[in-house]
Amino acid sequence: MGFPSRHCLVRSFDSGNQMQSWYSPEYIFSIMQRYNDMHQFREHIEYSLHGSVHLGMGGDMSTYWSANDFAFWLHHANLDRLWDQWQSWGHGSTMDGRNQNGNAVTLGSSMPHYGEPVSSTMRLGSGRMCFQYAGGSGRRSKQAMSLVTQPLRDAAGEADAGLHALPERMRKKWFPLLAGNAHATGAPMNGTRSIQSVSRASGKPLPYPGSLTDMWVTMHGFDRKAVERVMAEARQFVDEMNGAKYLSPY
Repeated sequence: MGFPSRHCLVRSFDSGNQMQSWYSPEYIFSIMQRYNDMHQFREHIEYSLHGSVHLGMGGDMSTYWSANDFAFWLHHANLDRLWDQWQSWGHGSTMDGRNQNGNAVTLGSSMPHYGEPVSSTMRLGSGRMCFQYAGGSGRRSKQAMSLVTQPLRDAAGEADAGLHALPERMRKKWFPLLAGNAHATGAPMNGTRSIQSVSRASGKPLPYPGSLTDMWVTMHGFDRKAVERVMAEARQFVDEMNGAKYLSPY
């Protein structure tokens, strides 16, 4: 590596010889369904999946020069893929929030370093955004989780069945796009199904994800109360999913 000085690529997992659990595909799927403005969607992804992968790998990935690690590009491509999918759910022109100077951001705002409007990056396959992700934007599938986790279709199908088997009150709270949507198995949607209908012979309970470190929060100038709010929500999600005996195939 040549920046900030010559060195070998460094990785230092945040839990010794392994990484702490990241945020589950189920939780990311929940975020994508529950937040319809760019500020909240970005905030929840930023304080969960984005930071946990950087800190989990550690070393160069936990610094300002994290782009030294080739995993950085895979990680950020996946975040972009999730944003692309979220856009296809009716948020194709959604851009709000404020920049680092506190000014409102719109589609016409100029991007630092690039000098182009935000609108020029909002549609994949158009202009300079000459690429698309496998499956394409707005893809539809009988397995809802495949939209988040392709290409693990077998696991996505198992997770999808488990999510549809959750009580209606939980689907309304955590997965509103699935609320009132009966699964092909014909499971009742009145929230009275037995707890065993959510559980399967395989899979495991959702783990608690690792927290953002003080160093990471300070380095990025995050709002600590906002970070704590998102992490508390993520822990509540794990508690309620495990309380319903949901088993994740991931």
